[in-house]
Amino acid sequence: MDASLKPVASWNPDIWEDWERTRSDDIRRMILQDCGVPPELTNIAEQLFPDLES
Repeated sequence: MDASLKPVASWNPDIWEDWERTRSDDIRRMILQDCGVPPELTNIAEQLFPDLES
């Protein structure tokens, strides 16, 4: 994951910690589905999950 990413402002800090800590694409997909795709992660979401609706 890109170490230069800054925390997502629209997410609770706990959610951002979960995103940063996990290495599971399934968990990241679930977070994006639950919380939406914020502008900060649009490129990553499109690369990892092209079928995910933002």
